[in-house]
Amino acid sequence: MDKIIKQHFYLNYEEFEKLKKAAILCGFKIEIYDENEKVEYLKNEEIQKLIDQIVEFTKNKNEGFLSIEELEAVDEFVTKREKEASKNNTVVIDALNYGEGRDPKNWKLLEKVFGNLVFATRKQKGGKEKAQIDLYNNLPVLFCDKLSSDDMIVLYLAWKLGPECRVITNDFYKDHRRNLCKNVPEIGKIWDKWIIDAIYRHDSINCEMLALLKRISN
Repeated sequence: MDKIIKQHFYLNYEEFEKLKKAAILCGFKIEIYDENEKVEYLKNEEIQKLIDQIVEFTKNKNEGFLSIEELEAVDEFVTKREKEASKNNTVVIDALNYGEGRDPKNWKLLEKVFGNLVFATRKQKGGKEKAQIDLYNNLPVLFCDKLSSDDMIVLYLAWKLGPECRVITNDFYKDHRRNLCKNVPEIGKIWDKWIIDAIYRHDSINCEMLALLKRISN
């Protein structure tokens, strides 16, 4: 039985060649698809079910300090953004799970590849929001409480921005899938369908140079 592993990566040419050679030596088959090929998006009603699930989860106080008030702040952020820019071609940057240490962070190139960038991160101590915004080239930033679950905020923000919104992160959100989808098989199926095409990874130097959709069949 074929096993399909499908993820998004940014690699430069040399990195891709190394990956291809290693995969061939291990007996894998690699197929490369252009980023502009058709992506399967969720239906609006499917996205709404994910949103409803995270709201219910939060109401039941299942995620520590995450509160309904914070989710409402996300709603306000999205409403304001809809007045200023289209939700189309939007990607949420999971700022606390982006890159590895000091690797380059080329926001301008990411804007060129994806379109509209929105950052989600925690507030720093001492009211340093302005410095954080400067770090992100004055692009839109959503701040959550420093004690809150920033991962849940990232997910909720992406879902509120619509089915075509994508996320750049190095997090696999396995714990959150387990918590949100526990005993709810329908939500689990929707989650798995969403994460295949929505999640992009930034985990190597110069990885913004080429957008690739990699599928490995064993």
